[in-house]
Amino acid sequence: MLKTVHSIRNISVLKCLYKVPISSKLEDYDVVINPSSQLFNKFMDEHGSKRFDFKAEDYTTWKTAWGEDYRLGLFFLKGSENLAFSFHTIQYKSLGLLPDFRHLGMAWIPEKYRGREILKVVTDYLIQEEQMKKQNMLACNVHWSQNFWKRATGKSDISACTYYISYYEMSDFKIPKVSEMKNDVVVKTVNTETVHDVLKYDRAIFPFDRQNWMKSLFLGGIGRIAYDSDGKVVGIGCLSIYLSGECVISPLYADEEKVAQAIFRSILEEILLKRNLWRMQVRSNDQCIQSFQWIQPFLKTTIHRSHLSNLCYSMYPPRHFFDFSKVFVNAHPTNGPC
Repeated sequence: MLKTVHSIRNISVLKCLYKVPISSKLEDYDVVINPSSQLFNKFMDEHGSKRFDFKAEDYTTWKTAWGEDYRLGLFFLKGSENLAFSFHTIQYKSLGLLPDFRHLGMAWIPEKYRGREILKVVTDYLIQEEQMKKQNMLACNVHWSQNFWKRATGKSDISACTYYISYYEMSDFKIPKVSEMKNDVVVKTVNTETVHDVLKYDRAIFPFDRQNWMKSLFLGGIGRIAYDSDGKVVGIGCLSIYLSGECVISPLYADEEKVAQAIFRSILEEILLKRNLWRMQVRSNDQCIQSFQWIQPFLKTTIHRSHLSNLCYSMYPPRHFFDFSKVFVNAHPTNGPC
């Protein structure tokens, strides 16, 4: 036990020695919005290329999809290219009576700069420049970012939605018998014609304008759409494959569990034929009853998950903004809460 205690202390000391002292004043930083290619490459070198579920092309896609409503922000130590913080915001315009909202994502701090100083800087920026106490803002916050969110907005409610994440090796998967699946559903590959049905179904769940991004996502990934015997859309799903070999389901929406499983089965049958795939990233939430266990029939192992984040807000509680009952897997939390 004594040896273990000493080991923990040594690790703590090493982490403290690794920390680099930085200023807690916003004026000691250069904040760059929508950076040049050179500074974006710096971000990729520092963080982007190390993420298994992100690629440089995503940034181009997001800028194209949202135009002026998309902003990538980078904090550099004054007069240098030492990156201290990154974030992005997306302004979502309502398609109905709900208020518009701005989503904050891509929040990252290099380990050597993590601490009270940079959190104070970020908080000051969000209050002064993003006007978070006056803007209707949402974010899927991890534990460390919930503290500055509370300071920047005055809101600490995290009950709207809790998100979880699971990782499964590709060898963990199996194709269940057809008799175990819903057989009165027709699953089709998403193409330039059926994508319009995808967008219509998405709008019923997420009534905010993101059709350009969803269209790009479903046509660029492995997209599926499910119809019932009457030709009504009852579910949509998409899987993206990254250079790391990581496969990410984003999103998987369905009227019921059997539909979600039929969509995933169709996707799985395609990707299990591919080589050089590493693992599957699957997110779940506490608002859709079957969001966690729906995947069990496809696994040779038991289902498992760990806490990812909580949905936070600055003005209006978002509980009734989205139809979470159909969200088996949410769209990427970097880009939105649902």
